[in-house]
Amino acid sequence: GFINAVNMADGANGLMSGIAALSFYSFSLHDGPLAWMWVILASVVSIFFLYNVVIGRLFLGDGGAYLIASLILVASFFAINKGLVSLGYLAALFSYPCVELVVTLLRRWRIGRSPLLPDNDHYHNRLHQLIEPHIKSRVFANSATGILIACTTSGSTVAMLSYGPLSVTDSSWWLIFAGMASLQVVSYTVLGRISQRESQF
Repeated sequence: GFINAVNMADGANGLMSGIAALSFYSFSLHDGPLAWMWVILASVVSIFFLYNVVIGRLFLGDGGAYLIASLILVASFFAINKGLVSLGYLAALFSYPCVELVVTLLRRWRIGRSPLLPDNDHYHNRLHQLIEPHIKSRVFANSATGILIACTTSGSTVAMLSYGPLSVTDSSWWLIFAGMASLQVVSYTVLGRISQRESQF
């Protein structure tokens, strides 16, 4: 399910690669002996991230999304088994693809569409539609969408971990995840209404 969630959420430059780089970096902060492994993964993904957001000619695609998702899953299982992180922290860290998958499946089911057929009505599509008129470069408009989502979801989670009172194993991360999920659903709804209003003129 998570692998498909990552593939479904991969629709803007730097979006899933940014989330992956942030997650590997956060793992490196709490695994002393094996921190080098997470640093290497974070560095490799960061190189792709930078190239992707600046040049915009190299994409993850299905294969890249599945690879990134598999690496994230293996790293997450490893981190949980070693007691480095809580499941609540991972839920907050990966809130965007998880919530996006649920919202997308429910939306397609509600309109009678197959949940497996692709469309362009994801959260990142709606946000991109709002951002694009204000940025001349199509590449940077797409990149701004991905960076904004990655920073406000996984980025804010890593920032709260680094500078806030919560430990990485604290159960309160479930509350943070619930807040992020609610904000994403509300934002998705609002962005849809803005898009419909703009399309009428």
